[in-house]
Amino acid sequence: MQIDKLIKAIVAQPLKKEGFGKAPSREANTWVFAKSKGSYYHYVYITFETIALPSGSSYRVGVNINSSAPRGYGVSLAKIIENPPLAIKDELKFYDTDEQIEEYLTTAVNVIIESAIPLFDCLDRPMILPSTQLHENLSVDTGKRAEDFLKQNDLHFVDDVNGVKEMIRKTETVIKEVQFSPIEEVSGFLVNATAFIGELIRRIHGGEWGWDPHYGKTYLLYNVGGRRTCMSGALGVTFSYWVRPEIYGAGISAHYKLLLHQLGIDDVFK
Repeated sequence: MQIDKLIKAIVAQPLKKEGFGKAPSREANTWVFAKSKGSYYHYVYITFETIALPSGSSYRVGVNINSSAPRGYGVSLAKIIENPPLAIKDELKFYDTDEQIEEYLTTAVNVIIESAIPLFDCLDRPMILPSTQLHENLSVDTGKRAEDFLKQNDLHFVDDVNGVKEMIRKTETVIKEVQFSPIEEVSGFLVNATAFIGELIRRIHGGEWGWDPHYGKTYLLYNVGGRRTCMSGALGVTFSYWVRPEIYGAGISAHYKLLLHQLGIDDVFK
């Protein structure tokens, strides 16, 4: 098994074009490729192990990614995309031939370039937190802000949980459209989006807007279904999704789904 040659030809060359170079590895059966970004690094790991079986040798191969960037992560390659190709669906795969391993590595590298590297690029963007003034703005005419947002973006209030999910997904879409706009241009838009999401939830599950003493000068929806706070109606959640939607791909929707789970309405794991 010429694994070194396969990795050099299939993995090293394409990653080199993306700025990744071979890095030292602590494990003899692991190849590491790294890209420096200021004081931190993005990593791709290739793990290869020979398994001796009575019927002959088999080979276990895996691909993982990692980043030391602020709020970085380390996950198997399959977990960063919604519907991973069959070849990389599991974290570790077993193969018997060079051809099978070559196919696996080719698929993995394509996914790295198409899906993992955009996540690395996303991590390179600094987080932007909402200012105290924006929380002040959210506290003024919150209901009117929600009405303005829905009219400007062809949205509407709904009367059931599925409707709320749909409206949140549509709100995420319009937020993503202004992802790279300067904060000065979209701060009011994000405040109004938060007001709309909070009002969606409040009208179905109850709750009230107010200042949360546990989070400092944070204005958000609270007492939703008896819960102390509701982070789906929080400006910080909206900002996190706006800055890094590639990472928070299910961001606002995920917060709402967690709320439903906490209220005993939906299973967060479905």
